[in-house]
Amino acid sequence: MKIKFLVSALILFLIITSFFTFNYINKKKQKILNLENQIVDLKIEKGNVEDKIGFIPFKYLENFKLEIFDNSLLLKKYKTNLLNFTKGFNGKGSSYLEFFNNQLYLVTANGLVAKTSLESFDSDEFNMQVVKTNLNEFLNQKKMFTQLAYGVKDIMIENDKIYISYTDEIKNDCFNISLLEGKILNDKINFKYFFKPNSCIKKDIERNFSLHQSGGRIVNLDNDNLLLSIGEFRSRLLAQNAKSINGKIIKINKKNKNIKIVSMGHRNPQGLFLDKDTSYIYTSEHGPKGGDEINIIINKEKIQNFGWPISSYGEHYERPGEDNSTLYKSAPLHKSHANYGFIEPEKNFTPSIGISELILLNFLKQKTLIVSSMGKDISEGDMSLHIYKVHDGSLKNHKVIPINERVRDMIYIEKKNMIFLFLESSTSIGVIKL
Repeated sequence: MKIKFLVSALILFLIITSFFTFNYINKKKQKILNLENQIVDLKIEKGNVEDKIGFIPFKYLENFKLEIFDNSLLLKKYKTNLLNFTKGFNGKGSSYLEFFNNQLYLVTANGLVAKTSLESFDSDEFNMQVVKTNLNEFLNQKKMFTQLAYGVKDIMIENDKIYISYTDEIKNDCFNISLLEGKILNDKINFKYFFKPNSCIKKDIERNFSLHQSGGRIVNLDNDNLLLSIGEFRSRLLAQNAKSINGKIIKINKKNKNIKIVSMGHRNPQGLFLDKDTSYIYTSEHGPKGGDEINIIINKEKIQNFGWPISSYGEHYERPGEDNSTLYKSAPLHKSHANYGFIEPEKNFTPSIGISELILLNFLKQKTLIVSSMGKDISEGDMSLHIYKVHDGSLKNHKVIPINERVRDMIYIEKKNMIFLFLESSTSIGVIKL
C-alpha cells in the first residue's frame, strides 16, 4: 500500500513538474520573441535598419481561392515576421508596393525600402534585399513611434525615378503631405524634396485634427506631370477652399513644380488610378461613419467637385458624452451631392468598408475595376476585394470576394499579368497570376 502511494505521488509530482516546465518554456519563448520584436523596432527607430538587417525573409504561407466572375484564381501569400510596424487599426505591418525593371519594390510605413525579382515568387522562400536610403533624414523618428498615422503613404516609380509621399511636419506641430524623389541606383537611393507645401494643418484637439485623413497616393499622369491626393487632416472646410491644396487631387509639373487642382471636395483619398485609354481618373476615399466612395474624374480641364463636407452619405462620429450637432452646422453632410451642385460618387458604401487602393485591368477581354478594403474586422468592414465590370465609365456587376485580410496596397503589372497586394493583417505579400 505504501509503495502504491509513493508511486502515485511520484507520478503526480512528474505531471505537475512537466506542466510548470512546459509553461516556463513557453513563457521563455514568448519573452525571446517579444525581445526580438523590440530589437527590430529599436533598429528601425534608430534609422540604421539597412546596416543591421540587410534583407527581409519571406516564406510561403498559403493559397487562397478566389472566384472572379466564375473564374477560379489563386491568391498566393508570402509572409514575413520582420515588418511589425503598422499605420492601421488591427494591422501588424503597413507597406506599399511598386514595380520597376523586373523588380518588386516595397517601402514600409516607417521608411524601410526593399526589393526582389519577380522570379522570387516562383519559390516557397525568398529574401527581399534592403536598399540603403537617407529616408531617416526626413522622417521624424520620434513622431514615427508615438503617432500611429505618421509616416510613408505611398511609393511610385517612373523610369529610374522613385517618388515617396509622407506626412511631413512642415512646422512645429503643423503637418501636410510632402513628396520626395530619388534616383534608383544599385547600392543606395538618395532622396531629396520634390514637393513641399508652404501651407500646413496645425495640430489642434483631436476633434479637429487627424493624421489618418492625409491621402498621399501618387500616380504618373504623363511625361510632364504626376497626380497626388491630399487629405484635409480633419480640417474639413479646406476641402471646399479653392486656395488650399488639402482635400484635393492635384497635378504637379515634374520640371517647374507648378500645381493645378484637378478635383476637390475630398476627405481622405486612399486610391488613385489612371485609365490610359480614356484618361479617366478613378479615385477612392474614406468617408466618416459610412460614406466611403468610388469617384471617377472625367473632365480634367474643369475642377471636379465631389462635395465633402457639404455632402456625404456618412455621418460624423459620435463620442460618449459629446454633442456633435455643431459639426453639422459647418459640415452638414447632405444626403445628396447633385442637389447641391456636386458630382455624385460612382459608388458609395454605408457602412464603410475601409476602402483603399484600386486598379483597372483587362480581365477576359473586359475592363475590370478591383477595389480593396481594410475594414477593422469582418463585422466592421469586410476585408474584401470588390470587383466591377466597367461599361462606358460606369461600374456594373458588383462582386465581393472576402479574403479576411486588410489590404493596404495593390498594384497590377500589365506586362506580367500579375496583381500584387500587401496584406497587413499578416504582414504578407499576396500574388495573383491572371
